[in-house]
Amino acid sequence: ELPRAVSHDWSLGELQSLVAKAARGAGRSFGMADEAGYAARWLCGFGYDGAGALAAVLEATDRRASEFGLSPDSLNPVGQAICPLVLGTYLADCAMVPGSTIGPVLRPLVLAPFLAQMGAVPGPVRLQVGVGDVVEVAPGAAFGAVFDGPDFGSLRVAAVEPEFDALPVFGRARVGEGAREVLEAFAARTYAPATEESRAKGAGAGVSDQD
Repeated sequence: ELPRAVSHDWSLGELQSLVAKAARGAGRSFGMADEAGYAARWLCGFGYDGAGALAAVLEATDRRASEFGLSPDSLNPVGQAICPLVLGTYLADCAMVPGSTIGPVLRPLVLAPFLAQMGAVPGPVRLQVGVGDVVEVAPGAAFGAVFDGPDFGSLRVAAVEPEFDALPVFGRARVGEGAREVLEAFAARTYAPATEESRAKGAGAGVSDQD
């Protein structure tokens, strides 16, 4: 379990870049890695623990994301659960609001940034897990900070009338120490190993690339 304590204050761009590198290190395609970075940035921009959520998804699906994909004809899981990055990009591309329960899904909160892209849907889109975890999203906005972010669960997505107040927007990312360690470890897999020549020239990146 990743610690919840916050110990780092980063720019949203730094976090987005690190999460994208981490996703590549965890075996994701360049396109999906970019989506992971976007999701982390969006979540942190509305005060959620985007770093922790994405670190948990990458840990759970490390180099075996195909086990957490979608079946060809439904939103039922193939294997243990659905990856929220795969499901989120699918729903955003289709601009589809499913009429039935989906899942189970890993870290369902990670779907929120992708549901916010569904501009063809009038009004907010609600993501609800069980009876208590709810967030509503629309392009450029999120409403109702009542989503605690379960690790795993079935969910419903629906177009709704606004019910909650809009969340404030943040320009910095708050990153827990546990999430930072996980993300930097994945990102380090993408760095070229140092050689004697590169070390002599002072080249090569370490596990942290934050400027």
